[in-house]
Amino acid sequence: FSKIIGDYYSRRKLTKILERIDDLSESKELQFINHSLKETLDGNKVIVQINIEEGRKTFIERIDIVGNNVTNETVIRGEMIVDEGDPFSAVLVSKSINRLKARNIFGEVNHKVKPGSSSDKSIIEIDL
Repeated sequence: FSKIIGDYYSRRKLTKILERIDDLSESKELQFINHSLKETLDGNKVIVQINIEEGRKTFIERIDIVGNNVTNETVIRGEMIVDEGDPFSAVLVSKSINRLKARNIFGEVNHKVKPGSSSDKSIIEIDL
């Protein structure tokens, strides 16, 4: 990331870098990698820090779909990149939710990640 040092601030560049990190972690099957971005103002400079860390290793126990009265549940599940039993990846869950939103058939698409039946399992609740 040293190539962006001294460059002008660009939210688009930062987004592309984060997407590239997501793509790399997905292609290398690093399901438990998470990243966060910290931006700090220092005079007329913006200091950008990208933290990449190994997340907690959990798996998707169940995907609950609530509030759906628009379409068949198989259509919703077909848009999901993740499935029950898969390693939990916040990136892939977020991409799945964005795919549902992109269908433009639901007024709102919200989701929650809840604890599962054990500490290594999570439940994704999708509220439409």
